[in-house]
Amino acid sequence: MAYHQVVFDGEGNPRDYIFLEVNPAFEEMTGLFRDRIIGERVSEIFAREEYRSYEWQDLYRKLNPFSRRNSLEKYFKSLDSWYQVILHREEPSGLILFFRPLRAKRIEPGGGEGKGADDDKQIENAFKYQLEIERITAEISSTFIHLPLEKIDEGIDYALQLTGKFFEVDSCYLFKVSPDGKRVSNTHKWCKAHIESQREPLQDIPLEAIPWWIEKLKNWETINIPQVGEMPPQAAREKAILKERSIQSVLVVPLVSYNKILGFMGFDYVAEERIWTQEEISRLKVMAEIISSALSRQEAEEETLKAHQRLIKILDTMDASVIVTDLDTHEIIFLNRYGQELWGNVVGKKCWQVFQVDQKESCYSCSKDNLFDGEGKPQGVYQWNYKSSKDGRWYECRETALPWIDERLVKMGMVTDITEYKELEEELHKERNKLSLLLEGILDNSVMWIDLLDVKGNVTFWNKAAEEMSGYKAEEVTGHNKIWEWLYPDPQYREKILKKALDIISRGERVENLETRIRRKDGQYRTILWQSNNLVDNGEVVGSIALGADITQRKMLEQEMFKGDKLESIGLLAGGIAHDFNNYLAILLGNVSLAKHFKENPNKIEEKLKNMEKAVFRARDLSNQLFTFARGADPVKKTTCIKSLIQDNVKFSLTGSNVDCEFYLEEDLYPVDIDEGQITQVINNIVINADQAMPEGGKIQVTGENVKVEKAHNLPVPPGNYVKISCTDEGVGIREKDLPKIFDPFYSTKEKGRGLGLASSYSIIKSHGGHLGVKSQLGVGSTFTLFLPASTRVDLKKSKGYKIIPGRGKILIMDDEKEVAEVTAQMLSTFGYEVFHAPEGRKAIEMYMEAIQRGHPFDLVIMDLTVPGGMGGKQTLQEILKTDPGVKAIVSSGYSDDPVMANFRDHGFKGVLKKPFTLEELSRQVHEVLK
Repeated sequence: MAYHQVVFDGEGNPRDYIFLEVNPAFEEMTGLFRDRIIGERVSEIFAREEYRSYEWQDLYRKLNPFSRRNSLEKYFKSLDSWYQVILHREEPSGLILFFRPLRAKRIEPGGGEGKGADDDKQIENAFKYQLEIERITAEISSTFIHLPLEKIDEGIDYALQLTGKFFEVDSCYLFKVSPDGKRVSNTHKWCKAHIESQREPLQDIPLEAIPWWIEKLKNWETINIPQVGEMPPQAAREKAILKERSIQSVLVVPLVSYNKILGFMGFDYVAEERIWTQEEISRLKVMAEIISSALSRQEAEEETLKAHQRLIKILDTMDASVIVTDLDTHEIIFLNRYGQELWGNVVGKKCWQVFQVDQKESCYSCSKDNLFDGEGKPQGVYQWNYKSSKDGRWYECRETALPWIDERLVKMGMVTDITEYKELEEELHKERNKLSLLLEGILDNSVMWIDLLDVKGNVTFWNKAAEEMSGYKAEEVTGHNKIWEWLYPDPQYREKILKKALDIISRGERVENLETRIRRKDGQYRTILWQSNNLVDNGEVVGSIALGADITQRKMLEQEMFKGDKLESIGLLAGGIAHDFNNYLAILLGNVSLAKHFKENPNKIEEKLKNMEKAVFRARDLSNQLFTFARGADPVKKTTCIKSLIQDNVKFSLTGSNVDCEFYLEEDLYPVDIDEGQITQVINNIVINADQAMPEGGKIQVTGENVKVEKAHNLPVPPGNYVKISCTDEGVGIREKDLPKIFDPFYSTKEKGRGLGLASSYSIIKSHGGHLGVKSQLGVGSTFTLFLPASTRVDLKKSKGYKIIPGRGKILIMDDEKEVAEVTAQMLSTFGYEVFHAPEGRKAIEMYMEAIQRGHPFDLVIMDLTVPGGMGGKQTLQEILKTDPGVKAIVSSGYSDDPVMANFRDHGFKGVLKKPFTLEELSRQVHEVLK
């Protein structure tokens, strides 16, 4: 079968026809395949080289599809077949052609042997029979092509009637499978006049009631039963049903669409038995295919209609207007019940005519561009708001493009009245402005420095207090983050401060009591105490707020009072220190006298010199401890083995006291990163308090151990490894009510106490990431416990002895103490070096430059860090570096804990010597720098 559309010329005369559809039988018979010819003209297909050798073309060419004949017969010897062609016209331009090879008795054109009148009559009858079958098939096919959904059942009834009458069956019928696939029902039936329909009882028959029948239909088999009485045993149930209805013969053809069983057609004989020919069965299969297509279309359209009805029902339950409009004309296609209650029945009108007054075209946001992407595909939901000029109310419209019931793309919009929301939003906006002005006034007039930053660190708010403390106006700093470079010009210090703050914030904590030193616009330095926190909106960090207080004056006052507190402590130690220094001086003086006495005995002199050297080292250690305790320089942390530090400073603090001390320190205490001077101050404060708590004498126990702190310990420090140091006395103890305030600044239970010793100790330990606590009982004593984090660096190596290393070179010594310079020069000369001396920095620079000009530069410079009334070593080296960046210099000082001594490389020095130093220490340091 081939279905065509006729092509007319300009005057309305038919001239050609186009292939619209062909069935598989046509492809098999002709060799023309569907994907090669659909949409093509027949005349163009015939013209193709690949089809010119096809013999069936001659038949096609001799057929005049524009004549009024409805059938043609042609015979081709090469094909050895009779072909019957049946035409069925559909006005005005439809044409269906049926091609069928007839397998009648072979006949040669023009007569031949075996041909007679009977044969001609037989062939003529066969042609007429075939012609009628084709006519009926064509009529049934054309009936369903454009049949509307509501007429399909009538079309099926008509098809059964035509088929039943032609094949002279007693009844023909159609059973459909239920949607759940478990039952069948007789939905259509035609019977002869004398045959009873019996359709009503044949409803909702379970498939298990006719298993043999169903199994064959599932395999798409045609069931041909010429004699019901001869049905096989496995068809016993089906046989009983047919016998009950007096059916003699039956033919059943499955209805299949897209590999799905829709049901079956049946043809019964009651009066007699009937043998169906294969040709007849084939024709009935064709009719079954036509009806299957109609049923499939009916099922699909019904499902689409049901889905549409469900959609309409859902839309009608919504408390918002849902409007469907044509994408091009903007005509309203559908409006749900809610919308109709508001706007009435407005289907068919332009949307803007319904919602606006005197508007001549669509709204500015009503554009297809908002609903489709660059490839013309629907892209989600587009939202916009508008105000209706009809009722003055605000509406939110959410629109999307989707296919409608008629398969065209339409625009569906959900329109919600947001007038109350808009009014509330406007009120909130007004209130927000009021609150913003109020808040801005509060912030701007606060005595605290307040600034707001965005996520990139740009300043968005800068109050008056910030202007006064920093010297920078708001208009100078807002909109960028350069202010931090201005306030912290030293890159290393700036990076250190910012890293510390960011580390705290990244842990989700607040920045509290962070002290920084800023440089004002006028060059002055101020100390600011900061509190800072993130600003969060809907779970997202949008910036930060910082509050700062200028504590410069307070810090100065505290430093003065700390000095007084230290002096008070030093005064308590003065007697003991004087006692020890007198002992060391006695050792020195005694050994000098003995050395003179034994001047003729070298061995005795060497022995006395060694005793004198030991006394000097002990005096040096005592002076270093005293200096460390009394200094107020900036903290300088380094990795330290704390065991010896504890022992030395506890003994130092108890110098001249009547209190004994017992040490219980683990041998392998973790190294810690500390400022030795500050931790020394803490130890001395605690030990001095313990000593004062036992005026009649007593015992102190000092313990040190490695511990692992966990969350369950409830200590205010992060989990990890710590060194735990405890100091327990047998003193009077502390009252329970005083314990919570014991670390408060200026709080003291002593009559003349300043209340700064424990406060400063607590602050120092906290700044080291540790914790200081106390337990006490009146009349029993007190225990102070401090925790210091273990260092993550490598273990410290034990110091080794050094030998004197000879050398050669030219060395310049800069020291204001002539005697120190002379002794150092003699020591260097002993090693083999040529030595020169400058009393202060300017002279050293002059001598260094002259040596370069003469072509005999110095190989090394040893500089004293501090020169009273002159240029010290740090400034001197900076000047020399401008001319000679490769200068090798060693810094030397008695201030062993000066930051320059701890970080000498940061200032350009290559080595460091702490006064006093030995011959071996000097030799090693000079050798390492020069090599």
